[in-house]
Amino acid sequence: MRTLKTAWLIAAKDLRLELRSWHSLAMMLALALAVIFAFAFSLGTQTMARVGAERLVPAVLWLTLVFAALVGFRNSFLLESERDAMSGLLMAPSDRSAIYLGKLAANLAAVLLLEAVIVPLAALFFGVDLPAVAMSLAAVLAVHTYGLCAIGTLLGGLVNRMRRGESLLAI
Repeated sequence: MRTLKTAWLIAAKDLRLELRSWHSLAMMLALALAVIFAFAFSLGTQTMARVGAERLVPAVLWLTLVFAALVGFRNSFLLESERDAMSGLLMAPSDRSAIYLGKLAANLAAVLLLEAVIVPLAALFFGVDLPAVAMSLAAVLAVHTYGLCAIGTLLGGLVNRMRRGESLLAI
């Protein structure tokens, strides 16, 4: 129970800091919008009609979400590494898994917020009837988001102290 309380405190701290600055969320959103716009304008209506939205949109959506989320995963540990706050978190009288769970919860919230903006935008640009696929899309997004955030948070923490860690995280 103490681990969950500590994880909640870490997640709340991260989300509070993010909502004050919008640094990571703004970068994630800017990258996601750039990718969506690049795909929408470069493919054109003829290609979209020939390939079909049901085959095209999932690939565009997943690529957009993965690349934008990578920015957030790297930035989720950036503040702790810049001010050496990670040492303080590690010395806290709590289970170390609470750090991971807190960062995971904060990353989940950030990616869910990103998806709330990107999914309707992708549906608009690529002509997808969102209400018709809402239930199946929500199920796939839930599993995808949790898996992406779980592994992304783990790898974000691993590459945090490495030089050129952001390029390793992308690979």
